[in-house]
Amino acid sequence: MIKKNQIIETVAYIFINDKKLLLVRAKNKKAYYMPGGKRDLKEDDIRALVREIREELQIELSPSLQFYGVFEAQAYGKEKGVRVKIICYFGKHLGRIKAGSEIEQIRFFSQSEYFKQKETAPAVRLIFNDLKEKDLIE
Repeated sequence: MIKKNQIIETVAYIFINDKKLLLVRAKNKKAYYMPGGKRDLKEDDIRALVREIREELQIELSPSLQFYGVFEAQAYGKEKGVRVKIICYFGKHLGRIKAGSEIEQIRFFSQSEYFKQKETAPAVRLIFNDLKEKDLIE
């Protein structure tokens, strides 16, 4: 059970192609979010991210991931005061990206395309702003 003032920690994979960021939308969800997820007990960031990306995108991440940054904001779809902390990594992968069982859609977005969506996650908006500021995305 999630309590007010709780922080939900997640890890995320940043994959950019043609200056657009890869996002996913889970089944029965409205907003697109960063691929990745929560750590299991005794998992470090890298193991958790490799596992989550295998489940969500059907690809194998190289374990030599590069830390990018940490972004914290109000958790999308949660009660006010519940925050999400997303620890982001860049890296290489093997295989062709395709939706895993819990993912309904995979899409690449420019910042403006994402910001025009009806539903957006506050932490993902922070990530877009940072990537855009560093000229890594459109």
